[in-house]
Amino acid sequence: MSSLIKDPIDCLSGEEVLARIDAINRSCERIFGRGNRAKIAKKLTGKSDITLHQICRNEGEISAFKLGYTENQAYFYSWLGGVIPEARGQHLARALMIAQHRWAKERGYQAITTRTELDNDRMSKINLSAGFFEGETIIKTDGRKLRCFHKALNLQNG
Repeated sequence: MSSLIKDPIDCLSGEEVLARIDAINRSCERIFGRGNRAKIAKKLTGKSDITLHQICRNEGEISAFKLGYTENQAYFYSWLGGVIPEARGQHLARALMIAQHRWAKERGYQAITTRTELDNDRMSKINLSAGFFEGETIIKTDGRKLRCFHKALNLQNG
């Protein structure tokens, strides 16, 4: 558990994550104003080392989460995450990020990568303050522009 928050952070992997797709989708609907269960399931199909770091309140509903998977043997990709509106401002996103990075480092990953919409200044600031450096900008097939962030995980020091 992070010292930033009092809530426990659960870490689920593999089939446990796939069993939570409906709950993840409900959280996405509240966080982003839209969900897409089929897209989430398709994105995770065939991925290795799928992990979900989550904080649950109110009957096990997800209040905040970070979802990721192996990009390759050295890099862990932090794909999707967020905090429901009524839980924002409580440092949940930062606590989940710290937990996810600690988890990845313990498993020998050399780096974390993530992407965010160009206009998501809040997430860009969180990434930069957490030691990410800003990388390339990519354009998705649907025309969305995403900013890539990369962070080396120092495997030598705690």
